Amino acid sequence: MKNSETKVTSTGLNNWSGIYLTNTTNEGGYFGSMIINDDSSIEIAGVAFPYKFDADKNVLTFTSVKIKKDTVSAKVTFDRDPSGNMVFAGTLTIEANGKAENFTGSEIVDIPPASLQNAVNINEMFTTGDKVTISGSNDMFMTIKDGGFLVCDASKEEAFEFTIEKSGDYVHLSNASGAYVSLNTDDMYGNDFPKSEAANFLILLNLNGTVVLSTKERSLCILNPSSKIIPNSISSTGSKTLSQLLEFSIHVTNPVALSISRPVGVAPDLSPCEIATGSLAFHVTGGLFLALGIGPILSDGEVRTGIVGLLRSNPVAWSYVQQIVVLAGTNKKKTVAAIAGLVGALYHQGLLWSVMKLILSTAKWFVIGEILAKVIEIAIIPQAEAVELISSMSVWYIQLGIYVKDYKDVCGNSVS
Repeated sequence: MKNSETKVTSTGLNNWSGIYLTNTTNEGGYFGSMIINDDSSIEIAGVAFPYKFDADKNVLTFTSVKIKKDTVSAKVTFDRDPSGNMVFAGTLTIEANGKAENFTGSEIVDIPPASLQNAVNINEMFTTGDKVTISGSNDMFMTIKDGGFLVCDASKEEAFEFTIEKSGDYVHLSNASGAYVSLNTDDMYGNDFPKSEAANFLILLNLNGTVVLSTKERSLCILNPSSKIIPNSISSTGSKTLSQLLEFSIHVTNPVALSISRPVGVAPDLSPCEIATGSLAFHVTGGLFLALGIGPILSDGEVRTGIVGLLRSNPVAWSYVQQIVVLAGTNKKKTVAAIAGLVGALYHQGLLWSVMKLILSTAKWFVIGEILAKVIEIAIIPQAEAVELISSMSVWYIQLGIYVKDYKDVCGNSVS
């Protein structure tokens, strides 16, 4: 039976209908929202599947369901926490290795405007003028229908291209004619409003690589059964009947390149030392992201110079680069710890967005999601785990030694 078939083999699950944030060690934290509809159908991360439910014991089981990259089985028991909110707990097993992990979830009751539990606000990743398309959990793209309202039922070729406009802590979405996205009188999102009425959006990244579109008014953008984009306060009971919810992907089709930050006093023709510095800086940023499995990253001299400028602009980040040069080739564990520290510093000092934008803009097109989520995971997980992850990248670490040697050959043993 395919995952898309939603045959219900037992009844009673609708007593636990709601939207749950899930957590499991196997998937590194957030596993994707689980939705139990009023008709007892169920889906996780947009995947619907058959299941069994013991209404007497409130036990849900399912087997051989492909979610994201893995085929999984699970057995969980539903209950209520002391506050009366619905929760579940049990085990989830990735069938390829047979290892069972804790699998828990809690009903979404309320979401602060700038936080979705494990989600990270990534508005700083964007620049005014960026062109983006948006796809939903139904694998279709947003477009504009007659009447000006937004729907999510278009092919990639038919996708509507929005323009990002920064507005303080929020972003606006506009079109080529200068009209903005906001709510119409039918409480649906449309794209024909003046700037003064534009909706204020927060773009939140889940660590599973999907994004959530939240608003200043504490509502989330969701798909209704007709694939229209509507707001929904997460405490609203009406949201429990929706078959598509929360999770989108942002496709940056024409990123606005950041101005390249050249070190003061650098001549137009870079010296051998400056070239070696740029190569080293790129390897511990873009090269690391490549080693995480992101895929080919094409860089040029301007991007590498820009990264050097960004790192040098922050004493905390640059101090880690200095440590890497001193430690590389002498103490792998301390070197890798310094690299993990650099990624953490980029995140906490607010530079990660600029570095990622410089690196990704060379491709002229990229998807916000798994790329950024993998990098942020290194930045926020305990350092011991980050060190273990980076240490496993043996080829990348060997290449680091080559870049450091090249640097020392032309620049000496210190970084200025």
